[in-house]
Amino acid sequence: MGTLLRDMPLFVEVARQKSFSKAAENLDMYTSTLSRRIAGLEKEMGVPLFLRNTRNVELTGSGKTLLERCEYILTETDNAREVVVGNMTKAGRAGSAVHAGIRVPLRAARRVQPLRLGVARHPAEHQF
Repeated sequence: MGTLLRDMPLFVEVARQKSFSKAAENLDMYTSTLSRRIAGLEKEMGVPLFLRNTRNVELTGSGKTLLERCEYILTETDNAREVVVGNMTKAGRAGSAVHAGIRVPLRAARRVQPLRLGVARHPAEHQF
């Protein structure tokens, strides 16, 4: 489970971009590192998440299911961070460069789009 939580934002970015190289650029990391991390995630999950070819990548059925759940989790994480950072700012403390609970370099944080999927519901109310 540690790999999933750590690499969830990476998985989502590859799924959005449909390209390891574009996702790696947005995340400010080497393509080979990103590819290795996703391969480790697939190994931990025990299923392929992407169909790879020379031009792009596509999600498998398992990848689509995981993406939907990851987007929900990352949205909730971003919402929680905004509440906490908002409270810290009110108290006179500065926030940090964090995307979905994962510290990333500032230049990467500026390029990675935060998840905005509308108002997140409580997990018990969410239909997967």
